[in-house]
Amino acid sequence: MAERTEPASQKRKREAREKGQVAKSEELTAGLLLLVAAGVLAWLGPAAFTRLASLTARVLAGAPARPMAPALALRAGLVEGAAAALPGLVALAAIGGAVTLAQVGPFFDLKPLTPRLERLDPIAGLKRWFSGRALYGLAKGLVKLAIMGWILYAFLRSLVPAIAGMVGAPPGVLASTLGDAIVTLLVRGGAVLVAMGLGDLVYQRWQLGKELRMTKEEVKREHKESEGDPHHKAERSRLHREILAHSRIEDVRRADCVIVNPDHIAVAIRYDEEEMEAPQVIAKGERAIARQIIDVARAHGVPIVRDVPLARALNDLEIDDVIPEELYEAVAEVLRFAFAERDAEQEK
Repeated sequence: MAERTEPASQKRKREAREKGQVAKSEELTAGLLLLVAAGVLAWLGPAAFTRLASLTARVLAGAPARPMAPALALRAGLVEGAAAALPGLVALAAIGGAVTLAQVGPFFDLKPLTPRLERLDPIAGLKRWFSGRALYGLAKGLVKLAIMGWILYAFLRSLVPAIAGMVGAPPGVLASTLGDAIVTLLVRGGAVLVAMGLGDLVYQRWQLGKELRMTKEEVKREHKESEGDPHHKAERSRLHREILAHSRIEDVRRADCVIVNPDHIAVAIRYDEEEMEAPQVIAKGERAIARQIIDVARAHGVPIVRDVPLARALNDLEIDDVIPEELYEAVAEVLRFAFAERDAEQEK
């Protein structure tokens, strides 16, 4: 198998993206969401607690005289809770979308969710399980589990004694202490996940670039497909020149002379001293087109001069090209002959 030594082309990257192959880190997204959640909780937590405490106080204050139905109390609690949580949820959704957008750009595709028969192949499944990407994912998961487990253990070990020592304290103090502890937990967990996610994102991009690398043969084949086969391209160019030559045959009647070789090549030249700085090719062609140019020239009395080397040299030019300096002398000699022949015909 040929070695993949060439970086992925834009076409290959685009096709991989369409298949859902993009480099992104779930840990980076999760870590930033935890940090945002910590900020939202620290910002909106006291206000949310105040609203819920106020609701609880209203329910308890009216309990002896007008007890609130459980369903009504539950509904009121849900409304207050939703109102308190809504800004935080909106912020989390916005940050989650922004982080994903920053990693992979605008992207939405359902192809990864489409059932694929090759996933049912047990041999292919075993290869996926023991692939480098799968082993990396397993190692990453174990490291993440160990670190997050240690953070949670340290959090609980410090929180339980603090809560136990607050027995009998006002609910506000207890809620404030618990809220601060949760914010600290979210910040620590988020910071760890962000650090892991940044490293993971670098690895994911490197791994994806490695998987998408191409062989030299693939690069050549893709270039041929995108630019077109050189032989076909040359054929299209030849057809274009023939079409242009056919469309300019009628211009031969305005020519001052036609230089031929003798009937395989025909080039019509025009020169107007008042309008042009140098003679110009106004029509040319080979074989059948050359014969048509000669016929039109004869029909309109345009002088025809046989000059094999000059005809070949002029045939390398394009229609409407100006005669190059190195051909000035040869073309001038032909034009002098053509003008003299034309003047002689007019005197008859």
